Amino acid sequence: MIQETTSTTHEERMNRLTGTGPDTDMGRLLRQFWQPVALARSVESGKARALRILGEDLTLYRGESGTPYLVGGKCAHRRTKMHTGWIEGEEIRCMYHGWCFDGSGQCTEMPAEKDTLAATVNIAGYPLHDYCGLLFAYMGESEPPEFNLPRKDIFEDPDRIIFVREQTWPCHWLQQVENSLDAVHVSFVHQMGVVGTFGEAVTPAIPTLEYFETDSGIRQIATRSKENVRASDWTFPNNNHILVPGFT
Repeated sequence: MIQETTSTTHEERMNRLTGTGPDTDMGRLLRQFWQPVALARSVESGKARALRILGEDLTLYRGESGTPYLVGGKCAHRRTKMHTGWIEGEEIRCMYHGWCFDGSGQCTEMPAEKDTLAATVNIAGYPLHDYCGLLFAYMGESEPPEFNLPRKDIFEDPDRIIFVREQTWPCHWLQQVENSLDAVHVSFVHQMGVVGTFGEAVTPAIPTLEYFETDSGIRQIATRSKENVRASDWTFPNNNHILVPGFT
């Protein structure tokens, strides 16, 4: 672990806290958890797309069987973007010189090279788990832990329709967490423009805030009235279950 000194600047401390690349402290920590990386419906069988997750360029593709795979963003040969290639069975082939990689990132064929060379080359490859319309990846160096996120039985009810969506927020991971645990801003931000159902339920009233540490994160209780209590259970690193108050 890097030791901070009195000469460490605020900017240096913030960069250390918010950086998520594979060679950063927070990047290594966040990679020890299953991370949602894409909507399951965002890639079709036999297709590939580019992703950038935790500061790392990656390729998401589905084999012809429909199984999803997550591998490195560039070919190990001439750094061509892998998503511009094509799918063959459960493997992806680079469009430049035809190098082929399986779902673990292992090179399986180099058409212009000796067959024995392919076994010595690989790109990144990360396991995926398809859950409730989201694809989760484990990007750590160790064996992936059991996929045991905070579960909600209602999400796993086959008779229910689950609507999942993807948003891009131009901020770092910590700003998203701070926003998620800031109940006061909804009394202002969510009252601007066209106020939706969430804004109507919360109302412009300023809440009384309580915070409690849980086994895996923080619970926030925002009380605006006896009938208007908003509870948020945030679980590190990025899961927040919010109970929105009903209309009064």
